[in-house]
Amino acid sequence: MATLSLYDTTIVCGTHALDTLLDLLKEAQARIFPDMVPLSLQVLIVCKFYKQFVTYPTGRIVEGAEDDGENKTLEELVERVEKTLGLLETVSRDEIDGTALKTTTVEVVPYGSFNVTPEYFILIYQLPTLYFHLVTA
Repeated sequence: MATLSLYDTTIVCGTHALDTLLDLLKEAQARIFPDMVPLSLQVLIVCKFYKQFVTYPTGRIVEGAEDDGENKTLEELVERVEKTLGLLETVSRDEIDGTALKTTTVEVVPYGSFNVTPEYFILIYQLPTLYFHLVTA
């Protein structure tokens, strides 16, 4: 039976998802409805989640992981996605895999801090939330 690789679940899937988002931004075909969170916030959330995919399993300090700055132009959004893709390129499979069951503390706004395994947090919370924001963008 095949085992689930956190690297494939986070870094490989993340690269594909961010490439898709980058294509959408470059083509500027995303249509935003008046009651939706702004596209810029959707992009910020998606990029932030991928930075956290690196931080939580590895303990690596990622520059801008908690950046809540808002990009206003499509060019700035493209730059944010490209920087996040660049980060994912620096992560090795060995850094991610093997950490699935290591307990770590994560902050979930507005719920507080929790001690969980990266595997649990990524599969139960981060991936569903991430894909919601990616599709919404």
